[in-house]
Amino acid sequence: MPQIPTLHLEAASTLAVVVSSNEPLLFLSDDLRIIAASTSFCRAFEIDPTSTSGKRLGDLGSGEWAMPRLQSLLMATAAGSVNVDA
Repeated sequence: MPQIPTLHLEAASTLAVVVSSNEPLLFLSDDLRIIAASTSFCRAFEIDPTSTSGKRLGDLGSGEWAMPRLQSLLMATAAGSVNVDA
């Protein structure tokens, strides 16, 4: 039986957690493209869940997510350069 690479299992597990979360969550790529959005995220921000995958964060909705400061903070957080407090 072929072995499934660990990276694929981790990605699938992350995807499953995000999609099934009761909390508004996004799973973003390193260039801030949406890999997955939880149903609760789409409901909370009135976004069509079928239109999120592959879209850049800044292209969601009517542009309200296209904030340079938000994108900068997300990129810095992903790089481990900064921690964002709740």
